[in-house]
Amino acid sequence: MGTKIGQPMIKIRSEHDIVIILVLFFSALFVLSAVYFTVPIIDELKLAWNINNVEAAWSSSVFSICFAVGCLIYGPISNYFGRKRVIVIGLISLSIVTIYCYFVKEYGEFLLLRALQGAAAASFSPVALTYIAERFTLPKRVLVVGYISMGFLLGGIIGQLIANYFAAYHYWKQLYSWMGIIYGLLAIIVFIWLPNIDRRSKDKMRIRHFKINQLVKRATLDNTLDRIVIALEVFRNKRLLLVYVITFTVLFGFVGCYTIFANMWQYQLSSTQLLWFRAYGAIGMLICPFVRFIPLSLVMMLRLALSLAILALLLLTFELQLSIYILISIVFTFSIACIVPIVISLVGIYGQLHRGLSTSIYTFILFLGAALAPIVATNVVNSSYREFSFILFALSYGISLICAMHLPRLSYK
Repeated sequence: MGTKIGQPMIKIRSEHDIVIILVLFFSALFVLSAVYFTVPIIDELKLAWNINNVEAAWSSSVFSICFAVGCLIYGPISNYFGRKRVIVIGLISLSIVTIYCYFVKEYGEFLLLRALQGAAAASFSPVALTYIAERFTLPKRVLVVGYISMGFLLGGIIGQLIANYFAAYHYWKQLYSWMGIIYGLLAIIVFIWLPNIDRRSKDKMRIRHFKINQLVKRATLDNTLDRIVIALEVFRNKRLLLVYVITFTVLFGFVGCYTIFANMWQYQLSSTQLLWFRAYGAIGMLICPFVRFIPLSLVMMLRLALSLAILALLLLTFELQLSIYILISIVFTFSIACIVPIVISLVGIYGQLHRGLSTSIYTFILFLGAALAPIVATNVVNSSYREFSFILFALSYGISLICAMHLPRLSYK
């Protein structure tokens, strides 16, 4: 009798988990796609406001900077107000700001709204990762993080595809009106379908991290000093520091690479060809949830993925046919899809004493790289060193590979 009762309970729990994964996956996909909206429409921005390439690149960078800073803020806020509530309010704010982008008439106003978009979108990533850590046990957590990471990464391709589509076949500003509606729908879906964390689990979490949570509740001079001490403890972890260096290069190279593509081929390929080129890149990212099943240690897989990224970027420096570029881009996105869940897992392992803070710093560094990439890529492409564009980002992954060589081998198990 006990077995019969137990089996449906496991089944219901499994169904709940599937719903949670789907809700978080699609939220990650569409929220993170906002980072990349302006990458394919640089020309449209230049024509609309009579600005140069570097000024247009700031439309991506200002979003990523505010996103990165927001990632440091929303984690502690969610400790006090609750994970689900912060995510829902963030999505509602993102919806309103995104819709308002449709009505802007000045570029300065557009940049301000992009900054507000980044600040609102930042409410999702660190809070969702912490939600997963609290909701799922360790064996299942890595798999769930893999799916959410695939949503984050596919957002990099989907965001470009959506923007490319509107720029090619509609007025580019309509992108923001439609995406604003989607964010509003996501807020409703999260409110209805994402369950709150069990109160008992939250109580255990508070007991385990009592000191950190107390610092969140009341800001005093002593608490501020204590926060600094805790942050210094995180940065004294040499292995975690090596992982953070690798973290910076992940989106720095990815966003930089696609910014170079946008600059190189804007006049050589048709809108449809550019659309398909970006779509093919998504193939390499579909591997993300299954990285844990590859029979290699975490660090060995990380080293292999970084080596593939370096090789792909070096090959892109040669004059090749478009079909070869597409194959190389698939290999490149595959390598990034492998790197992201591994790096998240390593942050969880090396920063487990202060997991919330370690994750917040991880997301900050990740999107700081994404913020700098468009500016660096645009400046290099427009300089006399254009042919070294891909080599620059290959070197950044080379530094990460050196860092990975100093990490001990670890397993997913």
